Amino acid sequence: MQRLPLLLALAALAVPAALAQPVQNLSGTLAAGDPTREGGMRYDAHAITAREGQMVKVRMTSDAFDTYLVVKGPNGEEHTNDDFEGTRVSQVEFVASTGGAWTVWASAFTGEAEGAYTVEVTPGAIATVELTEGRLDPRDKQLPKGEFYDLVERAFRSGVPFTVELKSYGFDGYLVLESPTGKMYRNDDDGDAATSRLRDVAPEPGTWKIYVTTTGADAMGAYDLRVITFPAR
Repeated sequence: MQRLPLLLALAALAVPAALAQPVQNLSGTLAAGDPTREGGMRYDAHAITAREGQMVKVRMTSDAFDTYLVVKGPNGEEHTNDDFEGTRVSQVEFVASTGGAWTVWASAFTGEAEGAYTVEVTPGAIATVELTEGRLDPRDKQLPKGEFYDLVERAFRSGVPFTVELKSYGFDGYLVLESPTGKMYRNDDDGDAATSRLRDVAPEPGTWKIYVTTTGADAMGAYDLRVITFPAR
């Protein structure tokens, strides 16, 4: 059952040039004695800073091992990626839901991996984010194969691409967009089974339909739906 949306007042203007944050380049070496993630995989921790509502890209590369990247927010939010462009590159791109100190874990996919790596952190523009907190439950409508769904409608103007992000809790979410002219966009997993995301959707003006649903019949649980828009470039 859908709940009321909350508009997060994050800023509707681009970051002024005087306040723009530079790209941050980090480097290190995984070796014996480093802390380990659950499962025994080594990692180095690096501190970065993000503003609330800011787009952040974190990219890890290594010529020595299969990379694995974890980015943790001060509120417990977590973004992970194993293989982005082959096994030696991991990358996450996200809008920071909370400002402050974030932590990057530069890690490996296997437990015995070691060697040098680099991490590039690219801060971006500040977004306007509209959050809808909802829950799929037995009162919702169902698709022909039994999947529950909520329908959210949003109006968009021409010239401003937008991103839609679904975080599901307790079920494998599935995100579907329908444009005013009937064009369909779909995404199941974007980095992990709990996240579905459609990035930089073409700004067809008018009212769009956003379907929050699941990959399996009768699945239920809470979700956060974020509609993210950036200043016109």
